[in-house]
Amino acid sequence: MSAWLVGIGGLLERLVYLAQGLAVILAFIGVKLVFHALHVNEVPFINGGEPLLWVPEIPIWFSLLFIAATVAVATWLSLRKTRNDAQKVDRTTFDDEKVIHAPED
Repeated sequence: MSAWLVGIGGLLERLVYLAQGLAVILAFIGVKLVFHALHVNEVPFINGGEPLLWVPEIPIWFSLLFIAATVAVATWLSLRKTRNDAQKVDRTTFDDEKVIHAPED
């Protein structure tokens, strides 16, 4: 059980863009909620309580596709960044000691 948790902990450390991906998803959900509220308008001071029919309805399939794509892109970018960062560290150290380069003329 603890090995499983250590594996998840290591993965979460590598998902550096997870917060940005979740922020994009939350913004999308907020826009979807506002669109839905305007489409089924019951507030008398907005358009006299009549629905705003020009506001698009976002279908559920599109929402699920958007959320899945955002998580996939955030994961891919995060793993690519951490892999590149690890390669940079590998180039600057040897046996856990910093490599000193001669100055170039």
